Amino acid sequence: MRFFLRYLSLEGKKSLIAARKSMVKFIVMLLLIAGGVLAVSLVMKDAGVFQTAEIGVVIPEDEAQTKMVAQFISAMDSVKSVCHFQYLNQDKAMASLEKAH
Repeated sequence: MRFFLRYLSLEGKKSLIAARKSMVKFIVMLLLIAGGVLAVSLVMKDAGVFQTAEIGVVIPEDEAQTKMVAQFISAMDSVKSVCHFQYLNQDKAMASLEKAH
């Protein structure tokens, strides 16, 4: 019985040492991957790979609620990163569309 307890104790110590080494390796790999992702995203952002889309919005004067919703959406950070909203009247919007075609 003592032999079994001694053996179990030694195996437990080995397991703890192996677990500690594995955790250290996991943390190091996690930091390396996070650093790589950060570096790639900074390079892509600075390279101008992502361009913002120009969005023209026409809202009638009497629709205050629609205007508030559009302003709320355009103020969101996730939308700002990919879109640039321009509020136009109907004549300017139609002229811009004809010019683009």
